[in-house]
Amino acid sequence: MWWKAGFACLVKFSMKRWFLKLEDKFQSIKCHEYVIMPNHYHFLIEIYYLEKENIQSSIVGADPGVRPNIITNSNPNLSQVFQWFKTMTTNGYIRGVKEKGWRRFKKRLWQRSFDDRIIRGYELDAYREYIKDNQKNRKER
Repeated sequence: MWWKAGFACLVKFSMKRWFLKLEDKFQSIKCHEYVIMPNHYHFLIEIYYLEKENIQSSIVGADPGVRPNIITNSNPNLSQVFQWFKTMTTNGYIRGVKEKGWRRFKKRLWQRSFDDRIIRGYELDAYREYIKDNQKNRKER
């Protein structure tokens, strides 16, 4: 596997950077705990519904007839969130290949799908602890 110590830090930094930007891109999500492991990651993301009047827009003064649709990313589903995340991290990795000599990847950096589950309120603390302890538990094996 291409994941080596020094290189892994750069990749993890890029993933962390884009994970932390998810809330800027999608107004209706809240990022919670996360851990980036050598061959997988865990993110806790809360998605909630925004009413149109609660949507913030950085478009000021544009005529409503020519202004782009400002609610495109207001209420994304999880697939849209991860599509954006995977696109941003892949583009960052491609820049690293071109500019910093990182190892090339074959065809795609990410697998096509992802595993997700709905976490009920009473389960949340257990998942938070699992994520926080994930790296430590891996090292102990």
